[in-house]
Amino acid sequence: MTKEEIKIIDFFKHVGINDEDAFKYILNHKKYKFKNNSDSKYDINLITNNKKLADFTVDVPIITGSEDILITVYQYAKALNYYKKLNKNLKNDITIEILPLTLVKLYSEFYMDSKTTRDILLYEYKKALKSNDIPFLLAFNLQFNISDDYEETNDLLIPDKFYVDDKDALKQRCILRKKNILK
Repeated sequence: MTKEEIKIIDFFKHVGINDEDAFKYILNHKKYKFKNNSDSKYDINLITNNKKLADFTVDVPIITGSEDILITVYQYAKALNYYKKLNKNLKNDITIEILPLTLVKLYSEFYMDSKTTRDILLYEYKKALKSNDIPFLLAFNLQFNISDDYEETNDLLIPDKFYVDDKDALKQRCILRKKNILK
């Protein structure tokens, strides 16, 4: 494990995610993927058996800068969600993006300068403007409230159930988040 990965795991523990078994599993199931260009896609590769999640691997970059750190935070957070689903039926989960996007925002606020944090949020904002992906829109909208609540209470409160009945209203709430980014 690299010193950057240790710092990331320490961050997870700092915000209250202390699942040692999950961290061991993720670290043993990671695959370093080299960046060929800016379009390199990092993913979690799911292995199912009879509709149940049997195993997964996590693609992460070799950490050479802040972008790689944030990709790794995102991927590890998403892997934590999947770790909880091992040996369970895989269902379409609209909450899958909430923890990863929230932790990227918190990590950048804790360890990176305000310009980097703003650039990250602007990137996510532009992605939200183009997206009809409900999990991403929901996570983008909620990450502000969740990270603000964490900063006030030191408790990371992530909802595990959600129902979205109006994706257009959700998208409009995301559009209104720009003022939170530019402050």
